[in-house]
Amino acid sequence: MNADTIEVKIGALLTTLGLTVALAESCTGGQIGDRLTDIPGSSAYFLGSAVTYAYSAKEHVLGVEHNTLLSKGAVSAEVARQMAQGARRAFGADIAVSVTGIAGPGGGTPDKPVGLAHLHLSAPDAEWAERHVWHADRVGNKRLSADAALAMILRYLEQQRPQRAADPGMPPSRWTPPRPVPVRRLHTAATCAPPRPAPGHRPPWTPGARRTRRSIHARLAGAARCTW
Repeated sequence: MNADTIEVKIGALLTTLGLTVALAESCTGGQIGDRLTDIPGSSAYFLGSAVTYAYSAKEHVLGVEHNTLLSKGAVSAEVARQMAQGARRAFGADIAVSVTGIAGPGGGTPDKPVGLAHLHLSAPDAEWAERHVWHADRVGNKRLSADAALAMILRYLEQQRPQRAADPGMPPSRWTPPRPVPVRRLHTAATCAPPRPAPGHRPPWTPGARRTRRSIHARLAGAARCTW
C-alpha cells in the first residue's frame, strides 16, 4: 500500500503515540474498519468495530439510550456521540469514532436529507462532532462518510503529536509494554573457583589446602542452587 495513504499515516501515528482506536459504524457498514485493517500490523492499535445498523444493536451493543433514539432519531449528533462513547467504553480504546447517516437512495426527509451523516470522535481530551451532507449515490455516500471518519482520526492524532513531544509527562495509552525481567547474576564455577593450577602441577597436601578445597566445594554446591 502507498505510504502516503491516510490509513498508513493513521497507523504510523497510533504506533508512535502508543494509542488505540475503536469504531462504531452504522451507514458505512464496516468500511472504516476494513480500511484500517488493510495495514499489516494494525492489530497493535486497532481494537475492533461495532457495526450497529438497527436500533436494538445500538442500544444493546453500544449502550445508546432508547429515549435518545426515539426523540432524536438514529441519524443525529446525539446518537453519534453516544455511539462513539459506547465503543470507546466497550473496547477500552483511547479513541473511538462513530458514523451514522442516510446513505440513500431513500429514507430522506426535509430535515434529514439523503446523504446526511453525523460523525463523532471521543477521546480522553476531546469530544468532536461533524455533520456532512453528501450528494453521491449510496456507494459514494458510504465511501465519503468513511473518508471523513478517517480524516477526523488523522486530524486528532496530528494534534496529539506536538502536545506529547512538548509534555513528556503526558500519560500514555492504557497499554504499556511489560517491564524487562531483572537479570540476576548466576554464579558458576568460573566465578566461584580460584584459578586452576597448571597442567601436571599437584599442590602439596596440607591441612589448610584441605580446608580450602572444602570451602570451594561448598561454594560450588551453593551455586547449583541459584535460580532466576
